Amino acid sequence: TTLRLVSFNNGDTDFTNDYGVTLQVDNLTVATGGVVTASGQGYGAAAGPGKGANATNQNGGGGAGHGGTGGTGSGTAGGVAYGDVYSPIALGSGGGNNGGLLGGVGGGAIRLIVSGTLQVYGTISANGLNGGTTANTASGGGSGGSIWISAGTLTGNGSIQANGGSGPQ
Repeated sequence: TTLRLVSFNNGDTDFTNDYGVTLQVDNLTVATGGVVTASGQGYGAAAGPGKGANATNQNGGGGAGHGGTGGTGSGTAGGVAYGDVYSPIALGSGGGNNGGLLGGVGGGAIRLIVSGTLQVYGTISANGLNGGTTANTASGGGSGGSIWISAGTLTGNGSIQANGGSGPQ
């Protein structure tokens, strides 16, 4: 079972008024095989405060930044770092485009406030998506989004991830 959380992005360049989803509950269990996700729900290709640079002349598009600088393409800059490690609420940015190949979309943002117990045996994710690729070139991957968890107790052996997408080579 998958619960997809859709972040809000109004499309302007004031990134401070975009936001993810907050779930406030007494107890929450993500069962084995269960998924709570905002993967691919951040800024679109070549958009956001840490967007990767667009490529020209068959160079690879830059990877998007967020918690750190994005990876460089073939001569193309990665996006800048942004966000707050203590209050992670920012959406992930999009990777740089390369001609008609769109960069990967960034991850969204999840805020979980669990007054009791959060049991994670499945997956909680806000991953960025991979950039596009052809035989000769690629676009940049989107940056991971944000996951902020406050819980009375956290248990389980599942995964919590906000990984960036790859820019295939």
